[in-house]
Amino acid sequence: RHPAFFRFCCGIILAVCNRITQATGPIAPNLVGSNAIHQTNTLSTASKGGCILTVGNACRLKSIGHLKGHQGKVNSVSWSPDGKLIATTSDDTCAIVWNVSATTAQPPPNASVRCPRIVETIESSTAAHTASWSADGSTLAIGWSDGTLRLWAREKTQADEAKLDRPAHNLAWSPDGKLIATTSNSGILLWDSAKHSIESRLRGHTGAVQAVAFRPDGAALASAGLDERARVWVHLAWSP
Repeated sequence: RHPAFFRFCCGIILAVCNRITQATGPIAPNLVGSNAIHQTNTLSTASKGGCILTVGNACRLKSIGHLKGHQGKVNSVSWSPDGKLIATTSDDTCAIVWNVSATTAQPPPNASVRCPRIVETIESSTAAHTASWSADGSTLAIGWSDGTLRLWAREKTQADEAKLDRPAHNLAWSPDGKLIATTSNSGILLWDSAKHSIESRLRGHTGAVQAVAFRPDGAALASAGLDERARVWVHLAWSP
């Protein structure tokens, strides 16, 4: 009945598998910790070795860019909706916004790999865990390991900041941009993005919540955690 919702629930499950793999230890020197696919068929992968852009289909992928700038393991990668920017977070205490609009254009045959340009480096004193763009692409939300939630807007020179109860493992914007869902070891928080205040606390998982996503119409929220459960929360009372 809701094929788009089904697809994003499958994405939640895949995200949890990635997180569980991270929690159980690396199985290769450059373990992939996060990935994202843009509608231009460009895949970005983040790992201990950095972030790489590849283009193509599931059977044939070609590297078209390396995001070189972090000094530590890259924890997450997020495309802006227009495909022009990528945000990465890292253990090196930085979140970096990259301009990849030229890099993601279909490269000519035998073209050399391009390095995207850094637009902004957002620094803190602790590791940057996760980042996500608002649906209109105007604002980037960043979660840090000290429990700070920072909002970076393209037109502003300084990011707004709020304090979470716990470090955010993952976060997601509601489609209308009014709410931000953050996950932690203690559950899910729904934040009012304008007031920087807590709208709701969602409790139901018995383990750390590792992934979260809104339904495209914003009427429901899906979450998954290390308790081996995936839950769907409805908008009216935000109850499972």
